[in-house]
Amino acid sequence: LDHLPGPAPDRAQRATAIAAPFGLPDTLTVAAIQEAMATRDNPGLAFLFGPEVLSEQPFSVTLPALGRVYGIIDRLILRPGSVLAVDFKTNRALPATAAGVPDGLLRQMGAYAAALAALYPDHRVETALFWTRSGQIMPLAHDLVTASLQKAASLDAGRADP
Repeated sequence: LDHLPGPAPDRAQRATAIAAPFGLPDTLTVAAIQEAMATRDNPGLAFLFGPEVLSEQPFSVTLPALGRVYGIIDRLILRPGSVLAVDFKTNRALPATAAGVPDGLLRQMGAYAAALAALYPDHRVETALFWTRSGQIMPLAHDLVTASLQKAASLDAGRADP
């Protein structure tokens, strides 16, 4: 998605060239290219690819409950008073609601939210997943990702051997 240009006459050939080194079967390559092109062509998703969006944004921060956290946020969108972290997911099985998102993904987004709150203390922090298969953005409630992260931190603390 990062390297696939917007509408261009040679876009399909460029997409094939990008996919070639992965050695996927032709059917998977075609499906991946169609999925990527549909995403890039969707005007409702243009905000994910604009020049003002921070793409593949690395971060590192120390959080009280977790220690040092490193990560790379697929899309970071800074607005006056708010920051939105969007992570792209290529899962084939998609949850119907945010409550059905696997705990590992909720913890990941909870860590992103905690890190962004520390880095941008005067901003409202939002998180979302972008499901490439359906082309849908799924906002994640702050309480949901925070609870998942706190649960994981509690489990880790309970395993610590004094």
